[in-house]
Amino acid sequence: MKKIEKHLYAYTLPLHTERFQEDLLKKRFGLCEKIYNSLNHKVYTIYFELSKTREYRQDSLQIEQLTKSMFSKDASQEEIDRATNLRNEIFEKRKRLYYENKLTKFGFNTLVNPIYKIYSSNIDSNTAMELAFACWNAWEKILYSPQNAGGG
Repeated sequence: MKKIEKHLYAYTLPLHTERFQEDLLKKRFGLCEKIYNSLNHKVYTIYFELSKTREYRQDSLQIEQLTKSMFSKDASQEEIDRATNLRNEIFEKRKRLYYENKLTKFGFNTLVNPIYKIYSSNIDSNTAMELAFACWNAWEKILYSPQNAGGG
């Protein structure tokens, strides 16, 4: 079977703007940056406070121990299955913790609302939601990556 090559071309047209339009765009991009950074800081604060809780720390230590036991050379299949089930239970509990603390995709939308209201005369709600989704995409990698499973 032949592989069909598709050629894609992009044609870039120059954007001819007037000075006031450039200033307006610059102002709006600056406000979007402020909203994104404020939301990121707010989420970081929530996450940092969550990671200091006893329950979260105990779960992290338990995940580390279970992972070590799963990948030890002398582990039987029964031990590996038991450790896998326990880890999955802990991850479900952690997802509930994230949900309670608004560390979810739609939780970010509720967190961004009071931030964007300050700039609502220049930034619309759809743009604020898109900023929240962009922030969620970055945090999702931190919250659910396998490297951070133990320490979070």
